[in-house]
Amino acid sequence: MSECDKSSEQEAIINVIGIGKTGLRAVGKMAGNIHNVNCLGVGILSHNNSVENEIPIEIPIVMLPEHDRDFDPLLSAIEPSDLIFLIAKLGEGYDDCLADICTAIRKHDILIVPVILEPEDVTTRFNAPFGLRATVDCMIIVDESSFVSHGPCFPTIIDENTLPDHLLRLAIEKITDIIAHQSLMSVDFLDFKRIVKGNGLTRLGTGYASGSDKGVSATDTALSSIKRQGVSLKEIPRMLCHISGSSEMTMDDYNGVNRQIHKAVTDETLVIIGVTENKELKDNIMVTILAAGV
Repeated sequence: MSECDKSSEQEAIINVIGIGKTGLRAVGKMAGNIHNVNCLGVGILSHNNSVENEIPIEIPIVMLPEHDRDFDPLLSAIEPSDLIFLIAKLGEGYDDCLADICTAIRKHDILIVPVILEPEDVTTRFNAPFGLRATVDCMIIVDESSFVSHGPCFPTIIDENTLPDHLLRLAIEKITDIIAHQSLMSVDFLDFKRIVKGNGLTRLGTGYASGSDKGVSATDTALSSIKRQGVSLKEIPRMLCHISGSSEMTMDDYNGVNRQIHKAVTDETLVIIGVTENKELKDNIMVTILAAGV
């Protein structure tokens, strides 16, 4: 089943919180560079009042004690909010803090979506007793397979030390592009919420193409990036697809994307497709896919 949503007046208030060394660096790079997104970080004070995280000075920081945490300052800092992305890398020593923050925020009817670099045991960590599954609406997993290495946003020189930060920043850029930009067939916050809420793990895939049949090519690339992450396309229950192109994009391009998406999934898959204009893409098309419930 497929839906194409027209423009909506619904505009979500989005906060992005960086936790841990990688999360803080990533959010520090996002600050001021992503439209309609507020960025802040969480620092952890150790028993001797030293700061355990690497704190970027570009963003506001909420400090939490290592034990007996008081989350009121953090909750005040993110008020008001409709959607919160929590940016982190599991296994850095802050997994318990991440779960505690999610539990505190969950009481305030805010959509909570951690965006996490994939560890080898992500499914075990997510489903563990008292783990993240019980505290979040979904968790979006990203790795190098999520992005097109020859796309316009991917770095030409890969630095292993900064690549994790870049992947997390790029994920937030792509996801907020889906729900923050309005046009004739845009996807809004309510569509995003409908796809991800209560659907566990979610995978991100992107495709980028130009020339003839660029809609088909970009979609095939995005679907391939989902498959490379170990996902069976026929088993995806819900999918959000975002097409971005310039005024040169045609109905044939859109139809190519729509056709490839529906060939890949089943009739039972809920598919929402949105289109926004990006003049900088010129003859190119960018397709972003969120596969939820995988």
